[in-house]
Amino acid sequence: MLNAFRRTCVASFVVFVVSVAFGPTKDQAPSTPANSIKAKSGSFSRSDLLRLRPVLMRDLIPIFKLVYNDPNPNSADIQEAFLSCQLTPLKLGKIGSVVLVEWRGMGGVNVPMLNIYVSTGRSYRKIIDAGGFGPSIVPRTGSSVPDLLFGGTSGVCHAELNRYRYINGRYQIDACDQEYPGSGDACQVRICEDAAHPSRLPTFPDPMSWSGPPNAPAPYFDGPTLTAKQILGTKQ
Repeated sequence: MLNAFRRTCVASFVVFVVSVAFGPTKDQAPSTPANSIKAKSGSFSRSDLLRLRPVLMRDLIPIFKLVYNDPNPNSADIQEAFLSCQLTPLKLGKIGSVVLVEWRGMGGVNVPMLNIYVSTGRSYRKIIDAGGFGPSIVPRTGSSVPDLLFGGTSGVCHAELNRYRYINGRYQIDACDQEYPGSGDACQVRICEDAAHPSRLPTFPDPMSWSGPPNAPAPYFDGPTLTAKQILGTKQ
């Protein structure tokens, strides 16, 4: 679920994304009590979801308008979208317990919303608003908060990888690579140069010489991925 790159491009950059930045993912983590769907989450309960619900319902409205070009989505549609959201409890270092929320749109094809929320007591606040597929969780040397990698692709030689770093209480993009058609059948990789990244974010090290810390997401996952409907229907 957290790594949909594996179903699309097979170009060199995507191979790098899968093998280094996006692997292993939560789906590939050992089947331990913390990662098993049979396990009971100790960090995200029904009461937590009820506190998150107003924030999540509010955030779904503009996404719903954008994805379906519907200026006035009705409450029943928003409620259905809310119930289909998938929630994964995480622990991200000193940030503590957070929840990753994914909504894939009707039919489960698109991934228009991929957010992470942290508890603020009576409610929740968003600490990342990302699109695409992910995250891959990468420990950051010298920091108690890991980096997050998100990627997306619109076809062969059109992949993009964004690194988010925790800065001033929120995850923000601080590096980006994008793939583009090269000579022959080869795909090339360069620093992002588009309207979404006007400041020319720094590129990642060459994949062949990548020497960052190992990607070890399993310790960061704090319970099974469940839909909002499943959580609301489970007594905890």
